[in-house]
Amino acid sequence: MYRFGYMGSIQFGRAPPAESPFKALAFLKEDFHALETTQTQTERKDREEALDRERMRLWQELLKREEEFLAREADVMRREGELLEMERELVRREGHGDDDVEKGVGGRDGGKGRGSCFAVTVEDVDEDEEGEMGGKEMGGCGEDGDGLESVVLVPIE
Repeated sequence: MYRFGYMGSIQFGRAPPAESPFKALAFLKEDFHALETTQTQTERKDREEALDRERMRLWQELLKREEEFLAREADVMRREGELLEMERELVRREGHGDDDVEKGVGGRDGGKGRGSCFAVTVEDVDEDEEGEMGGKEMGGCGEDGDGLESVVLVPIE
């Protein structure tokens, strides 16, 4: 250790005092601590710089991934908008409303006005007892039937 300290002292351009071995030892300890501190500070600075570089790389990667995610999210939203527009177009083409109502099936006035019977096919998403998905038929006669006078069909979006 004395040699290493002595070599360290020479590197710093100082020689240990020759008056007393204790003073020389204290000087060498101080010199060794200074050298160790300098090395530690340099190493710490190098580690901090490496950590900063790694941190910046990770932030850039995170930002890149976030941009990719936002681009995919925008694409999904655009596609959902297109699907909604296609569904609206299908609803317009299928024509939910008077076309689904078969008026004039019978009734008091021969199917010409109030009180005429009607039949409506309504799509039902519930399963029936056999486990099949399908539609139901609703029907009725206005004033002389079961009290149904009108049916409003609203497409579910």
